[in-house]
Amino acid sequence: MKLIFIGGAEGSGTTLLLRLLSVPDVCASLGGNFVKVPHHPDARLLVKAFQDANSRLWDRKLSRSDHEKARGDWHVVTEQILHSPAFSGLTHLIFKRSFPFNQPRDRYTPDIWDSLELLLDTRIVIIYRNPCATTFSAFRRGFDSDLRRLAVVCSEQLTWLAGQARAIGPDFVRIISYASMCEDPITTLASLTEFCGIPFDPIRLAMQGQKLEGGTDSRYSRELEQSDLDWLEGFFDAGRRRQWDVLERGFNPVSVKL
Repeated sequence: MKLIFIGGAEGSGTTLLLRLLSVPDVCASLGGNFVKVPHHPDARLLVKAFQDANSRLWDRKLSRSDHEKARGDWHVVTEQILHSPAFSGLTHLIFKRSFPFNQPRDRYTPDIWDSLELLLDTRIVIIYRNPCATTFSAFRRGFDSDLRRLAVVCSEQLTWLAGQARAIGPDFVRIISYASMCEDPITTLASLTEFCGIPFDPIRLAMQGQKLEGGTDSRYSRELEQSDLDWLEGFFDAGRRRQWDVLERGFNPVSVKL
């Protein structure tokens, strides 16, 4: 069985991508905030245990001993899922976390390396969006009432994501653009499903029911007050965004070994 971990800064479209990649019958979604599992009495219990262990593992406030216990628990419940009749016949387990996740927002941040250690056959998918649009999405959805705090958190999380993506490399990581997924979902998701080994035809059909509209990354420029807009675009200037080059442009050259 293969694990697909989806990550991205909060407000980047991670949930939409999770829903789409989970559509095929051979795929199960273990969460974050969207779960799709077989109708079996053990399935939801195992998913809850999986999410609980993961939340403890990625809790920055835990002691070292509690952290290591959470790591062990996460591996144990993953083995239980792999050998459970509830998940027999499946080929892909999909799990997503936004950066950050849960409350308080300065406490829970994923570590992609942990996902790579969970199963031998793992793929990492990072979805990237214009940071101004990402921050505004989080602001509009009420993740915080302060635009500056949201922008600072977004900047920190994108730096962490970019650093891990570079360190792990293109053999295991695929980076996609939220804007490209909305404007040309067929091309973007066809390439992504090939990388993940997921059947694309069911996803193509499911996309007909999704509102994938281009131009959503400019919404912040129309709806923010001018003073907030000027500050946000000044904060995410060209200098700061250079450190996220791998997220904006992907690996160059891209080399994927399946």
